[in-house]
Amino acid sequence: MERIDLVYPVSTIKRRKLLHYSLRTVEKFGLGVGTIYLVGGGEWRKWESARVRFIHFPDLFANWYLNTALKVWVATLYEEISDPFLYMNDDFFLTRIVYIPEFSVYHEGDLAEKLKNHFHDVRYKAAIRRTIEVLKAMGSTTWSYELHYPLPIYKETFREVMESVREVWAVAELGKGVLWRSLYGNLTGLGGVRWEDGKIYARHTPQTVHRFLREHWVVSSEPHSHPELLRSLRRLLAKKL
Repeated sequence: MERIDLVYPVSTIKRRKLLHYSLRTVEKFGLGVGTIYLVGGGEWRKWESARVRFIHFPDLFANWYLNTALKVWVATLYEEISDPFLYMNDDFFLTRIVYIPEFSVYHEGDLAEKLKNHFHDVRYKAAIRRTIEVLKAMGSTTWSYELHYPLPIYKETFREVMESVREVWAVAELGKGVLWRSLYGNLTGLGGVRWEDGKIYARHTPQTVHRFLREHWVVSSEPHSHPELLRSLRRLLAKKL
């Protein structure tokens, strides 16, 4: 069976509950998963196991977009990590059996459409606008790869593309941050399938939570997870396959 590695850039240990659930869903539902790598600060070292490896690279800047992109960059430098590997977040939860090596690439339509999302704050919308400006100036498509789904990272291509626009994303100030996934996806020409984002917000109704769980093979969460989402994940994990 072909296998592909998963890379989780991790930040604060306060999010360990999310990562715990994410790893449990990967173990239960993810077929063809190779080694799982956590890239982050030293507090995550104790999470190493037979299947989970740790790469030490702590957050260095106030700009969390930059911190995450640098952790992905670091992962591309390790020969033992598969090429491609799958970028994961600690708040990505699988909801059904998935053969990971045959994943599709997903986007959520044009970045400009995200500006209409009332769940996004002013700072995030400013990063969206900056990203659109950069992509348009380069004559690129402006698809949003910010939806909460895993993203394939092709190592050499990632480094080449991100190096070509380093002055745009490698900035320490959060107020100047851009969306690195959308830079990479568009400038690489990843294309993909348009899909609804699977993020579940605290303000969603339980009915919406259940709909997302039915319709998405990956759902995501805010830092303080929706109670109905956690209950549903526990039920999913308890079911026999």
